[in-house]
This record gives sequence, structure tokens and C-alpha cells, in this order.
Amino acid sequence: MIETLEKMSGKRHVVYRDSKTVTKDVENLIEFTNVEGKVSYTMSVREEPIITYTDMAFIGERQSIVFRAGDAPVWNRNEMILPMSWRLFQNTIKMPGRDYSLQTIPTLSTAGEYDPRRNQPDFKAMLEHRKTQAVHSKVAQEAYRVAFDYTEAEVARLDRDVYSDAVMGLIDREMHLVADDAMSAAEEEDYHRKMAEAAAEDDLDNDEVAVAVEEASTSQAERELPRFAMGQLSRENVNPSIELELVAAYNECSARLWRDPQFRRATDGGLQLADGTSLIERVVVDSQTFVDAAKSPASRVFAEAEAVAEAVRDSWRITEGGFRFFRNLPDWAQLAGGDFDRQMAQLIKQRDQS
Repeated sequence: MIETLEKMSGKRHVVYRDSKTVTKDVENLIEFTNVEGKVSYTMSVREEPIITYTDMAFIGERQSIVFRAGDAPVWNRNEMILPMSWRLFQNTIKMPGRDYSLQTIPTLSTAGEYDPRRNQPDFKAMLEHRKTQAVHSKVAQEAYRVAFDYTEAEVARLDRDVYSDAVMGLIDREMHLVADDAMSAAEEEDYHRKMAEAAAEDDLDNDEVAVAVEEASTSQAERELPRFAMGQLSRENVNPSIELELVAAYNECSARLWRDPQFRRATDGGLQLADGTSLIERVVVDSQTFVDAAKSPASRVFAEAEAVAEAVRDSWRITEGGFRFFRNLPDWAQLAGGDFDRQMAQLIKQRDQS
């Protein structure tokens, strides 16, 4: 039996170095160079079983070898060893007068209570159902082809899964309609009433969807309408990407904006709404740190001290409330008498040209 299993394990080819040849030259014995520098080896290829007779005859403890016809053998060893059977059977239930094994341990679904005949499907009913589907298959395929105005070649190029799902849906629908023909008059009336109610609900759902789509399209068109910077920016464009231009326009128009009743000047020179909501605020920067870094030869900051101080003075940022305020305005014509809008248009044009 072991020899048979050895043949079932398969063969592999292994290369061995069998012999080594060293040539000695007797004539050069006195000069201590009697051994030549050439050494020859003999290599041979042998065919060996993957699992030998010795491997199976002297297999180690807790190891196992599984042989299956047509599959490679599985050798469980090292970290794949199996627990010993006697150790497994030691953990069974202890009950005086009765001995349990792993096969007879009482569980919710034991092997003794399993009845395979109960889990067998009704093959006859399945066959009849498939035969009924086959009867309607030809009509369903033709109806699908006519509905989409496909040729036979176009049908052949369709995705098989999509095409089969569609055809099977038509077959099931046809079978359902055929079964409905056997209903009584009262059942048929009730069926049509339910179908009408379902259709009315579908129409209502479709109306709601149409209204939602129309509202979404209107809001999208509203967001994309160019209304700011003399027709160069829309609501979607009012975001941090134009923060530098907004700050520059504010620096040019700050005096007129402060005189507007809806705004007020912040203590740091920024812009706030009348209710105190901050729109533009100064970035808190330690100017002395930049000045010291510019003077230090070891620093990577290279700038004049006056330029650093000027940059710190002009350090502003637009708050989230500021972006929201500028974005929700109908236009910027009322900001600083229209100067803010004209200044933004000029800055955006310069940025696009650069």
C-alpha cells in the first residue's frame, strides 16, 4: 500500500553532484605544483518520488499525509501537525454510566439526528419548472429582440449575463400572466385594482422625482450663473482659490467698506458685519521671528527686514463666514459703490493673463 501511495505522490527531478576529479602531475612533484588548477565534477539528474517510502514508513508524531486521486498530496507537518486523537477524546463529556465520543456528543445538530432525505430538493418540481420556462423561452427572446429593434448579430454581441437576466425576467413575467388567467373574476378585479394603485403610486413617485430633478437643475444653474467680478465669477468660484484677490480688493476698498452701515471695522483692521460676524481678519504672525530669521546666516529665510514687516502688516485671511457672505450676495455692485466688484474683475483678469 505504501508503495502504491509513493507512486501516487508524483515524481520530481533532482540534480546531484556525484563525483569530483582532481588531476596530479607527477613530473612537477619537486616544484610543489603537482596539483593542477582544474577540478572536474560529475552532475547527474535523478527522478525521485515527491513523498518516498521512507517518509511514510517513518512519519513523525502528529503528522499526516493526505492522498487524493487527481490532486497533489497534502503533508501536514511542522506547524501544520494535527492534535493527537487521544488528547481530543479526553475532552468529552463526563457522565457516569455513559461514554460519549466526538461523534455522539449531544448538540443542536448531531450526526445521528441528521436526515439527508429531508434536505433533498424536489427534483421533479424543478424539472417541470425548467420545462415550462423552456416553452416560453423562444417567445421571450423574440419579444426582447423586437422591443429593442436588434438584429440577430447585435443580440449575439450583447453581454451574456445582462441578456439572460432580461430574457428570464420576461419568461417569469409570462409564466406569471399565464397563471393569472386561471384566477376567478373577483380575484382578477382585485388584482387589477392593486396594479392600478401601484401604478398611481409610481406616478406620484415619478412626479416627486421630476420635481426634485427640476429643483436640483435650477439650483445648479443658479450656482453656475456668473454674477460677480463683472460677470467673471459664479457662486461656485467664491472659494479659497480667490482669497488673495479678495484680500487685495479689500485693501483697496477698505475705507469705503467701513463707512457702509452693514459693516464695521474690527480692532485689528479687519472687516466685520454689524452683528460682529468676522469676514476678514488679520493673521496673527510673530513679525520679530521673521526679522530675526532673515538676519541669521544659518536660516533659509532671505528677505529685507522692511519687506518682512510689510508682508506681516498685509497678512489677512477670509473666514468661512466671509466666503459664505460674499457667495450668498446677489451681486457685488453695492459693495463700496461698485469699486469692490470692479477691483475684483481687474485682479481676476490679471491672474488669468499671468
